[in-house]
Parts: sequence; C-alpha cells; structure tokens
Amino acid sequence: FRRVLFRSDYLSQVVPLKAGNTPEAGEVYVGVERSAIDADGAVLRQQVLTSTGISLAVGAGLALVLGVLFTRPVAALAAAAQRIRDNDLTSPVPDAGPREIRELGRAMDEMRVAIQETREDLIGRNTQIAQRAEASDAGLSEATAELSVMHNVIQALRDSPADGPCTVAEQLSRLEWVDAVCV
Repeated sequence: FRRVLFRSDYLSQVVPLKAGNTPEAGEVYVGVERSAIDADGAVLRQQVLTSTGISLAVGAGLALVLGVLFTRPVAALAAAAQRIRDNDLTSPVPDAGPREIRELGRAMDEMRVAIQETREDLIGRNTQIAQRAEASDAGLSEATAELSVMHNVIQALRDSPADGPCTVAEQLSRLEWVDAVCV
C-alpha cells in the first residue's frame, strides 16, 4: 500500500498475525518513509556503478598486461621466422615467454640450425662438384684438341700428296702423348 501520512509519502504493508492454527490474532502495520528507501537505493546504485567501473578498469588493465605478455614473445618468434626466411641463419631464435612459446622458440631454433647445417653441406658439395666439372672441362678440352689433331692426321694420310707424310709428322708432333715421329 502507498499512503500519505503527515504530508510524507510512506510505503506500507499490513500483515495478519497468526499463532499456529489459531485464527488471526491481529495485524501488523509496517511503514517506511519513501525518501529513506530512495536514499538507500541511490547509495546502492552508486556503489554498484562504482564497483562496475573499478571492475572494468581492472579487467582492461589486466587484459592489456596479459596481451603484452603474450604478444611480445609471439612477435619475437614472428621476427625470427622473418630472419630465417631472409636467409639469416646465424641469429638465434628467442625462447622467452610462457612454456608453449618457449617450446616453439626452441623448435624453431633447432630447425634454423638444421637448415644452416644442411645449407653448409650443400655448399661444400656444390664446391666439390664445381671443381670436378672444371677438371672434366680441362680434360675434355685437351681430349678435343688431341682428337682434332688425330682427325687432321687421318685426313692428311687419306688425301696425302707427295709431301703428305711431312705434314702428318708435324700434326702428330703436336700431341702431348707422342714422344717422337719418324717419316
């Protein structure tokens, strides 16, 4: 019920009184001035808003701190992956941050070392192959020159005029493996 008594606004309630199974023994009237309830409601509302604001501020600060704690190690790993992509295999991969990030950093560093060792092995093998190719090229050049001389000798013998044997002897003397030529 809402009643106005003595020019004040009251909120009231009438409650019947019973004792066990007996009929009503009377009524109890409870009334509270509305301004007291409104004042308590305003205080409660202010407390709720304040605690909500503090909770939001603490939550945002905590989210920021945790975000920085988690993104820095991930950013460092991303930078290390970029260095590996750019063929910088000498810079180690950091292993800082939470356990999972450290494990990922160690795995990336092991991969970096394996790539570096494989690359050095391939460079060494390529150098050996290049040296063998140069030696083969030199041998092929020498063999080609000798085959050319032999071809010329055979041509000269086949088409030999009267002075043919002298020309053949000159051709044969150009060969490194020929010790002497007799005509």
